[in-house]
Amino acid sequence: MKNLSHFILSLLLCISLFSCTQDEVGVQTEDAAQQMSARKPIAGNYIVSTSQDGYTLNITIDQSKTQAVSHLLLQVLDCSGNYVDGDNVISSSVPIKFTTGSGTGCAFNNSFSFIKFDNLDIYQNQGIFTLSITFNVPIQSGNILIKSATNCFPFPLNITPNCNTQGTGTETAYAYGGNYATCFRNIGFSRWGWTNGAYTEGDYTLDLYAGAGQCDLSKGTKVGTVTLSYHSGTAVVNYNVTAPYTLEETHLYVGNQMLYTGAVAPGLSPYSGSTSYTINNLSGSVYIIAHAVVGGF
Repeated sequence: MKNLSHFILSLLLCISLFSCTQDEVGVQTEDAAQQMSARKPIAGNYIVSTSQDGYTLNITIDQSKTQAVSHLLLQVLDCSGNYVDGDNVISSSVPIKFTTGSGTGCAFNNSFSFIKFDNLDIYQNQGIFTLSITFNVPIQSGNILIKSATNCFPFPLNITPNCNTQGTGTETAYAYGGNYATCFRNIGFSRWGWTNGAYTEGDYTLDLYAGAGQCDLSKGTKVGTVTLSYHSGTAVVNYNVTAPYTLEETHLYVGNQMLYTGAVAPGLSPYSGSTSYTINNLSGSVYIIAHAVVGGF
């Protein structure tokens, strides 16, 4: 009897204070379920947009219709079809780390590097989230995994490729040292190219031009640089070719005369087959003829 009295008292309190009829309790439960359903992250609720200006990838995520983002995983391919890694990122507006493995419970192609934006502190902001990443290579495609509080969802990145059309042909290239350069045609040869010098000891950077017939720079393409570091009788020469071009062959002369054995044919050069050369036992001022065969034309 005592327990019955307590039950009746509790029921009266509930009705008078909270109006908790069975029907109203059901409505409240249904409303709560609908709210939870609206917040449940499902594929398509995140709106991902990207744009690319040069080598910069801008990503915007509209998270207003679902749970906030906690982690982002990015896996991106460059124009050669290679996965980018830590060496390819110049800057990012959000701290990143490079890793392999599933990470944060999301499935991924774990054999290759991916960019991980970890533990993003944006749960309080259910609106627009943006990030910007700048690479040192042009990007052609990629995928992003968005992790909310409970689920992961993959989206292909909408990237407009900024890849230069790269051919399979090659061009002859020579280092051009500006005021130090003398065109072969100006010293009695029909072949184009330059001998550069005379250089005293020091550090120098020469432009590497391909296809500059008759030594006309307007006809050529700058494809990289050649550096000369000459100190204490030793010259170190390095070839540097920029993407999308590739270095196929090199021929080098460094010495006290303008030409090697009076000839300009690359095949007669004393050094070949490398991108970096160290030449010892030099003295006085030196000349350099740096020839290359460059691919990508």
